[in-house]
Amino acid sequence: MAPPSIPQDRVEILRTAFANMVASPAYIDEAKGLNMGTNWLSGRDLQKLAESEAATATNIVQNFKDAVSSR
Repeated sequence: MAPPSIPQDRVEILRTAFANMVASPAYIDEAKGLNMGTNWLSGRDLQKLAESEAATATNIVQNFKDAVSSR
């Protein structure tokens, strides 16, 4: 996670570093040794998911407001 004002080139550097870390054999071995899962989402996929959830929530709130105000 990073603040929304972070320059895009730095976002890409962080995403690449994270992807390299979770793909490294040392990380995978340590995670397995700690009985941790190694499933992860890329930064780009996580951003899409967060944006989708935020948009859905906005729609749900608006639908509720519309339903309540029509009474």
